[in-house]
Amino acid sequence: MPEFIRNVPIEKAMHPDTLLAFDMNGAPIPPLHGFPLRAVVPGWEGAYSVKWLQHIQVLDHEHDGFFVKTAYRYPTKRVPPGATVDPKDMAPLTGLVVKSIITSPAERASIKAGPVRITGFAWAGENDIAKVDVSNDNGATWFPADLGPDRARYTWRKFTYEFKITAPGSYRLMSRATDDKGNTQPIEAQWNPSGYLWNVIDRVRVNVEAS
Repeated sequence: MPEFIRNVPIEKAMHPDTLLAFDMNGAPIPPLHGFPLRAVVPGWEGAYSVKWLQHIQVLDHEHDGFFVKTAYRYPTKRVPPGATVDPKDMAPLTGLVVKSIITSPAERASIKAGPVRITGFAWAGENDIAKVDVSNDNGATWFPADLGPDRARYTWRKFTYEFKITAPGSYRLMSRATDDKGNTQPIEAQWNPSGYLWNVIDRVRVNVEAS
């Protein structure tokens, strides 16, 4: 197995929010989280936040190691599903895409008719979450969810909404986040060989029973 090496552009490496962490909550960072030193590259995919960091090198070109030239790469153009893409026709992954996930109710939960509360979290890497819309009719209509008061950069925003469902039956609850740059979760993700940046609209099916 080759050494795990990631390539961070100098602008991102020198950003004041990019860190080399040796402490966590006032104590030495534990081995599970990267002792003795870990890179923290906020807003980018997690492989950039290298654990157990041993060496940093400044280069004037892209590193030629496996984990830069071959792995963690994304096509530079749209490709058909199942296509083979040469690594030279891909670029390294960097920031995250807008995404949301429903945490309650759970998939296939049984719920009494009446108020049905949906909750979850949304995030968008370096961008901020502008809104989250939710649906209970397969996306025919959407309603703006309430966003939680916590709003730290690079982190998720909690969202909640309460549907009033009176008719028993099977319902699909959906969430669709939009960031402050206008990017919205798609109905279908753009295909790529490794399945990176999968961020389709989240869906949970529940059964509503007569109260």
